[in-house]
Formats: sequence, C-alpha cells, structure tokens
Amino acid sequence: MKKKILFAFILISIPVLVLTDYYNRKNNYPNLPKDEKWEFVKERVFSKH
Repeated sequence: MKKKILFAFILISIPVLVLTDYYNRKNNYPNLPKDEKWEFVKERVFSKH
C-alpha cells in the first residue's frame, strides 16, 4: 500500500514541478534589449516585397 501511495505521489509531483519551472523561466527576461544586427537580418529574411 505504501508503495502505491509513493508511486502516485511521484506521478503527480513531476508534472507540477515541470510546469512550475516552465512558468518561472518564461518571465525571467522580460526587458532584454533588442540586437540591431539580428533585427536587420530578420527584416531582410522575412520581409514581403
């Protein structure tokens, strides 16, 4: 019985930890400066003439 409870706890805790980490990383760098060279490349490659 204890093994089943432990197994269920592990199965539930892994997705919770992964999702929590994902949402924490998503908002770590909101105000990064834009790289002018990369912006130029993006405009040239993806521009529609």
